[in-house]
Amino acid sequence: MKELPKSWTSLNDEQIIEKLNNEEVIDLDIIEKLAESENPEISEAAEEALNEE
Repeated sequence: MKELPKSWTSLNDEQIIEKLNNEEVIDLDIIEKLAESENPEISEAAEEALNEE
C-alpha cells in the first residue's frame, strides 16, 4: 500500500478525523491506510468512510 500524500501527512489527528467525516474521500488507498492507524478515532472514522462507499 502506498504512503499518504503530503496533503494528509501535514494534518494533525483532529484535522484528519474532520476531513474523513466531512469530505468525500475518493482515494480508497488513503482510507484503507488510515483505517490501520493506531489512533482509534482515526481508524474508526476511516472505517465509517469505507462503509459509505
